[in-house]
Order: sequence, then structure tokens, then C-alpha cells
Amino acid sequence: MAAEARQLAEEGVPYIQVDAPAYTHWADESLKADYRAAGFEMEQLLDDCIGAENTILDAIPDSVVTAVHLCRGNSMGRWLAEGGYET
Repeated sequence: MAAEARQLAEEGVPYIQVDAPAYTHWADESLKADYRAAGFEMEQLLDDCIGAENTILDAIPDSVVTAVHLCRGNSMGRWLAEGGYET
């Protein structure tokens, strides 16, 4: 994805957004419990996710506006996660 983001920037795309709805799962206590029960180490998982997003964002020149989209979902009324964005 980093190579694709870099190529888009080189082709003149002025704005690149990385969609990262999974970050909101850290605000949802029931989802965190489910992940832990499945054997995930939540702190390490968060570090891995941030590292992956940073790899993509670091490939984009500073002249391009970048954003990371966080959401709890609302596709056709379906939620991915509960909890506030301030967490």
C-alpha cells in the first residue's frame, strides 16, 4: 500500500486518506475483551497497526495532504464498535 500511495502522489493526487476503522475497537471494552480472549496482545496489536499506517504515510511526500479516517461504522445502520473518540 505504501508503494501505491507513493505512486498516487507522484501522479499528482493532492489528498490521500488511509481508512483505519479498527482503531476504534480499542475504545470498545467488549471488543477488547473478545480480542484478548482470542489471544491477541492488544498493546502489541496497536503498535503493529500504527506501524503499518506509518509505513504508508511515510511513503507520501509532505506536499500531499494526508488523513487517517477513524470511525465506529454506520454502514446501513451497522456499528463496528462502541465508545467515544476521545479514548
